Amino acid sequence: MLKLFLAAALAVVAMPAQAVTFIKYTATGTGILYENAPDWTPAYVTATAYFPTGEMGCWLRFQCTVTDTQMTFLANPQEFGGPSMSLTFSDGVAAPRTTSDDFVRGSVTWIYGQAQLTGLTVETVDIADPYLASGWVSVEAQRQAVPEPSTWAMMIAGFGLLGASLRRHTAPKWLSNAR
Repeated sequence: MLKLFLAAALAVVAMPAQAVTFIKYTATGTGILYENAPDWTPAYVTATAYFPTGEMGCWLRFQCTVTDTQMTFLANPQEFGGPSMSLTFSDGVAAPRTTSDDFVRGSVTWIYGQAQLTGLTVETVDIADPYLASGWVSVEAQRQAVPEPSTWAMMIAGFGLLGASLRRHTAPKWLSNAR
């Protein structure tokens, strides 16, 4: 009897998790990071929302609101600073969207910053992790490179020297004859 019980328990544990199908919304844009307030840092932002399809819908640790022109995702509403992502469309077609057609704009806010989203890609993915079955939002931000004043001064001086050398250079004979 013990062998039968252990075999049944092993079969349940070894059984692969059932995959959940998601619509993956990946939006890109620019925003600011709140790292060194009040000196905010400009950043490139990529926000991704995984919207569960089928009967699962949005529940537990992922809330979503879907209308004809807007989709809003709020991850971990119980957790302070969980990311919130909003996508706006112009055509009034019922959501959830399966294409990026008629995407107008979007926004994302999280504990470390905020951004305006201007680009969107949509794809369907299957994920077998039961913890993620209710959907989620993730945000990646990368600081924008801002040249220092000495870099700008060196670049301007280089353009000035290049212009001066071109001005002093004599034109080839075939070019001077064409005038």
